Amino acid sequence: MRMLTILLAACALCAVACASRETRRNADFEPAPADVRTDWELARERCSQCHNPDWVFDDMRNYPDRDVLELLVEDMASRPKSRIQDDEVLRIVNALDWHRTR
Repeated sequence: MRMLTILLAACALCAVACASRETRRNADFEPAPADVRTDWELARERCSQCHNPDWVFDDMRNYPDRDVLELLVEDMASRPKSRIQDDEVLRIVNALDWHRTR
């Protein structure tokens, strides 16, 4: 019983931490123009199909420019499980690049 209580407490803490990160990530995009906020929703939905959103958006700061981000997203879009449509690539790049330059 004690082990179950510890496990449930750990799960609750993890859920709170994840929700906190999600709230912080959304707050990061509050000052963004409306189109970037919309693109962020799309990017979050598509990227989180395969990646941890914190890793994706923190990792964007490691890319030197928008062109490299575009190549990266195009590569991801070519993967069958990505669900990224051709017309979504530049929108996702738009959100990632805005966040990268903050």
